[in-house]
Amino acid sequence: PALLDVLKKGGAGEIAAVKTALLSVKGDKLVADVSGAIEGASPAGKAALIDILGDRGARGKTREVLGFVNSTDPAIRQSARGALKNLVSPVNLPQIVPLLLDAKAPGDISDMQGILVAALGVMKNPEQAASVVLAQEKKAPAEKKLLFYNVLAGVGGKKGLPVVLDAFAGGNDQTKAAVIAALSGWK
Repeated sequence: PALLDVLKKGGAGEIAAVKTALLSVKGDKLVADVSGAIEGASPAGKAALIDILGDRGARGKTREVLGFVNSTDPAIRQSARGALKNLVSPVNLPQIVPLLLDAKAPGDISDMQGILVAALGVMKNPEQAASVVLAQEKKAPAEKKLLFYNVLAGVGGKKGLPVVLDAFAGGNDQTKAAVIAALSGWK
């Protein structure tokens, strides 16, 4: 639609209005149009288009949105991370796990854990989801294993509890803090 051109140079108010208008458009063609417009859009326009892909649940565009998850632009990065929670599935674990392992800042770690929980949330059985997390945790370097405790808490079930409790018993202060945080939010 012609509205997509506004996302190249429009101001914040115009972009918000176009986003609202595009979200009301019916049909599947919108996803392709939105995806095709991302490259030429302004940073605010890109963020709006990514939001639309997330709101539409455009799972076919997950890899494209993953490319923006560590954008230097905070609005694009936030939109991508929010949209991914509606797009990811277990198929995307090979792309998401390295993002979690590479995350440094607490906010980045939390965002990646949330995206991982969303991907595993597609699985209806929490024990099965926990098995997937435990397999990833087992492969992780020792100092990164604690990154998976909140993910285990997010998927819930009983299967991950022994691993988390053992980590507390033999862990350093950082590991113990991660375990306590995970247990306090266990699903």
